[in-house]
Amino acid sequence: MSEDTARRLQEWAVWYTEHKRDGTLGDPLKKQEFILKALDGIFDLLSRVAEDLRDLEGRPREYVGRRLWTPGSIRVRGDLRRFG
Repeated sequence: MSEDTARRLQEWAVWYTEHKRDGTLGDPLKKQEFILKALDGIFDLLSRVAEDLRDLEGRPREYVGRRLWTPGSIRVRGDLRRFG
């Protein structure tokens, strides 16, 4: 695991620990917001780990013509069921 990925994992773990009680009590909209942000964190970490694995395997940075997507780089307009 790269140092950057390890640092981000630590940051997300701290954020989750500090906010898990805030985001799971009371208001359902607050709980939904917490779950969605946690899911963004999981996808962020997953994409970083995938890039680390690609680097360890020696594949080029622009494997299959493009970099791996991260949650911030995906833009979807219209019907999500037709995405892909």
